[in-house]
Amino acid sequence: MNNSDLKKRKSGLILSIVLLGLITLVLIVFGVLNLLVHADYYFGTPKAIEDMVADGGQPQKGEYVQVGVDVCFDWYAETTHKVNGIPTGKEKHCIIMLENGDIMSLTVKGKKKYKVIDEIIDDTWNYMYDETGNSTLHTPVIFEGKITNVGSEVSKYYREYMSELSDGFNDAWGYRPNYYELTIDTTDNKVSTLFWYIGGALLVALFIFGIVACKKSLKAIKTAEKAGYDSNAYMQNRQSDISDAQNAFGNDIVGYSNVPENNYVNDIVSGSDKSDKI
Repeated sequence: MNNSDLKKRKSGLILSIVLLGLITLVLIVFGVLNLLVHADYYFGTPKAIEDMVADGGQPQKGEYVQVGVDVCFDWYAETTHKVNGIPTGKEKHCIIMLENGDIMSLTVKGKKKYKVIDEIIDDTWNYMYDETGNSTLHTPVIFEGKITNVGSEVSKYYREYMSELSDGFNDAWGYRPNYYELTIDTTDNKVSTLFWYIGGALLVALFIFGIVACKKSLKAIKTAEKAGYDSNAYMQNRQSDISDAQNAFGNDIVGYSNVPENNYVNDIVSGSDKSDKI
């Protein structure tokens, strides 16, 4: 590998080290900031949403809460996630009533949760329209999640359903319930988040390994470059020795060009006289 190739490879390794270093730094900073911003979610205990809305309080976006669901009116939307047109998962959105009579959205995923919500919906309507008084509401089921805005892709359906539900309440009981354009998103659980962090940590470790490997290769290139410079200096010194000999003896030195130091001069020719071979 000549000096030009060594320089190109050296430049490529330096660029790789810089890029890997920047990516690693961004991942670390993002992870730390995310932990700080959502510390309550990752390390705290969920707040009871009933306590938040007590005495006219408001649910706060970003809060990690738990809610006991025993009244659910219906599903109002389903979101399907796709990658390159291939379905990768879905989640469903339903409308629940809190203990104080306020209404908000609940987002869930998973067949078990879908089944539980279906049972709560059935029990809710049986209770509302049972004239015998024998029906009861479903036993409260605890859900935990983060309060977020109702997604833009489903907010239209949420408002439409709430308009119909509000009219129904007004016709049947003479009032319109208060509702929030917020949802309790239970789809992002701590276990899945932990796997994301493990994956991120492995990625950071891989980048650090890449930086170390690049630095080792860069050190090897510098060593090779130094060896090349020493060799060039050696050859220049030998050529200088030959020139000095020629100037001293006025002779032409034959067969002594770029030979190792431990070889002998083959012939020395001086004028018309020929000296013995050494």
